[in-house]
Amino acid sequence: MALQDINLNELRIFAAVYRSGGMTSAAKELHLTQSGVSQHISSLEASLEVRLFDRLKRKLYPTPAARSLYEACRSGFETLEHTLAHLKGGEDTLIGTIRIGMPQQFGAHIMAPLLGEFSQLHPRLRFELQFEYSQYILGELIRGELDIAFVDEFSKHASVENDAVYTETLDLCISKSLLERYGKAIHKQSFFETLPYVDYDSDNPLSQKWLQHHLKTKNVKLNYKVFVPATQGVASLIASGMGAGILPHHVSLKLKKDTDIHIFKSPNKALTNTIALAQLKERTQSHAVAKLSEWIKPKLRQINRNA
Repeated sequence: MALQDINLNELRIFAAVYRSGGMTSAAKELHLTQSGVSQHISSLEASLEVRLFDRLKRKLYPTPAARSLYEACRSGFETLEHTLAHLKGGEDTLIGTIRIGMPQQFGAHIMAPLLGEFSQLHPRLRFELQFEYSQYILGELIRGELDIAFVDEFSKHASVENDAVYTETLDLCISKSLLERYGKAIHKQSFFETLPYVDYDSDNPLSQKWLQHHLKTKNVKLNYKVFVPATQGVASLIASGMGAGILPHHVSLKLKKDTDIHIFKSPNKALTNTIALAQLKERTQSHAVAKLSEWIKPKLRQINRNA
């Protein structure tokens, strides 16, 4: 099918529906009626002779064809917008939407101020942020749902290129009220194995890694009470007395100020977690994504050195 046979406005509307996740939100963004947006999508599907969205229980789910088309539309529109800005004398103007995934606490405490600063430099940029556990973020990046991501060193894939930008210390914490039930903290395997634990992922528990690192053994058997893939969720469960768990050092310090928790000490070197900027190896990034990556990496490394 030739490009001349496609209504380019319908492609723009399709991209808005895909990006926003629904007809209603796209209609608001484009200042159209919902029925008008729906008609344009139906017309585009008829022209392409392919279904772009499955409509299940009044919700839209993009088909594989829609994902492929959206990637082409997004890249093409951003290139066109950048070229138009250049022709108008705005060579350094960045336009478009950058989709980024990152761990929740890292995103809220470290990335948010930096993105705010970058946004001030490039006010025509938009950001779509996903605050999730690293394993989920990695999956979204591999599926092409994110442009870049920040993942920890425990989340790796052969198709993803990681560039280390930040290192955080990991603490094992427990509420003091729960600790009192088990007596004085002793740096022995037998003591740690009596405690209950909360963690992020049953397939890759950080508490087990912490104990293996500090006890110098691989044979640690722990009693897990709950798994929740969110730092704030683990912190809340630790504070509530559900169990011991792992937190980044800046989070455990804040939690200690707000609640009565104990942070376990060890004579060994601290266990660290390296955060990396992750991108698909074979993917060509937009000008805006490339500029953000180039700008933010030295900023994060400087913050890390000053920490």
